[in-house]
Amino acid sequence: GSDVDQINITWNQPSIPNGIIIMYDIRYRETDSNDSFIYVNGTTNTQHTIDGLTSFTNYTIGVRAHTIAGPGEWIDIKAATLLPGAIKDLIVEILEDIVIINWTPLNHTE
Repeated sequence: GSDVDQINITWNQPSIPNGIIIMYDIRYRETDSNDSFIYVNGTTNTQHTIDGLTSFTNYTIGVRAHTIAGPGEWIDIKAATLLPGAIKDLIVEILEDIVIINWTPLNHTE
């Protein structure tokens, strides 16, 4: 995957967990969609890369912790993938009656 079709998420353990955390679940879907969430269950990491997403799209992503007592509440955030042909080194020069914009396109190897 590349930045245009993936989102990297990282989270911290709850500061006051309700027991010893044994794993995390992740869920995600397009924010403007009524589709069901896609689930990634049972990771023990506190980071995950979601691949195969649609570029230039907003997603709602949730994480919840599990203890021996069961799952906690979902914590949802919103994130977005990048536009295809993303750029770097954007430089904008504003002169009296003209705006000059220069950039470097990103290729898929960066």
